[in-house]
Amino acid sequence: MNPEGLTLLKDLYSERELRRFDAIPIFKEKEFTRVAKEHHEVLENFSIQKSVKSLLGSDRNIQLTDFICQTLLPNVDRRAWGVCKPYCDYPDDKEFEDELQSCQVIIFLDNFDINEGGASMWIPNTHKIHRKPTVEQLSQPTFEAFGVEYPVKKRFIQAKRGDVAVYPGSLWQSCGLNKTDSSKRMLVATFIAGENKTQ
Repeated sequence: MNPEGLTLLKDLYSERELRRFDAIPIFKEKEFTRVAKEHHEVLENFSIQKSVKSLLGSDRNIQLTDFICQTLLPNVDRRAWGVCKPYCDYPDDKEFEDELQSCQVIIFLDNFDINEGGASMWIPNTHKIHRKPTVEQLSQPTFEAFGVEYPVKKRFIQAKRGDVAVYPGSLWQSCGLNKTDSSKRMLVATFIAGENKTQ
């Protein structure tokens, strides 16, 4: 896994598999649609399971807590920096617990890039800060984590249909701006790690 935070798995799903995903009832006019349990098997891909366990620990009880289809509607701006659960529920001034608690998986059902629009953004190494992003931090040229200074360098996730992104839930990330005339879809799964299996 990428030590900077986000790993992009290229061409993880074939076009045949993607056509099956396209058949999942998803309402394009809605920005968020929960994926029904009978379709959760799309997450049983070996590379996804291996990546999740690599991040959260193979000896921990890992549960899928949320699985949605997120649709970026045409010319709708939903850019806002944040983190996923459980970190988003922390107060702004409270540090996260040291042990990684969650990760997020994105399956891209359409092309997302800078030119076509919709490319999500992330800031490398921000999962090491253990805090939610603030306007002040985002405006600074650098940030510090465990005595190491990192640049605030926003990167785009340029992903093709069938690619998958995996990253810690504490990584700072944001949706992109869809400048096209059509909706762009992605399946977003959140995994939470509990106690060690031996406990």
